[in-house]
Amino acid sequence: MTLWEKIWTYFACVVFVILGFGSIWIAIDSYIFDNACYAIIGELNNSYIHERKHFLSSYSVSYNFNYDGKIYTGYQTIYNKPLIKETIVYFMPDEPQKNRLDRGRIFESLVTSFVMFFFLAQTIKRLRANQGI
Repeated sequence: MTLWEKIWTYFACVVFVILGFGSIWIAIDSYIFDNACYAIIGELNNSYIHERKHFLSSYSVSYNFNYDGKIYTGYQTIYNKPLIKETIVYFMPDEPQKNRLDRGRIFESLVTSFVMFFFLAQTIKRLRANQGI
């Protein structure tokens, strides 16, 4: 294994660790949000931005909801074309500015974390096989 291969391999290890623990943090944050959030009916604003990359379409939308006599606005990218104006908004009751249109990011985050740690283990295995550690 050349010096550059070792450097890139160590760099990959660092990236896998950061992404793995970052995904765990997102899963924990999602768990806390999902268990403490309230749901309310909100309204999508009339305009949205449609983006298409390869085979995936996304829509950047803004929405409003009224809670405790105040109107809050949120922004999010969704993957289904907004067809109706009403939507469910999930928000933290003590901080309504923390809101979103979906819940349940826990599974995806944990899968991402698992994949990153799997790649980390494979990279370390490769390093050991080449006596890089």
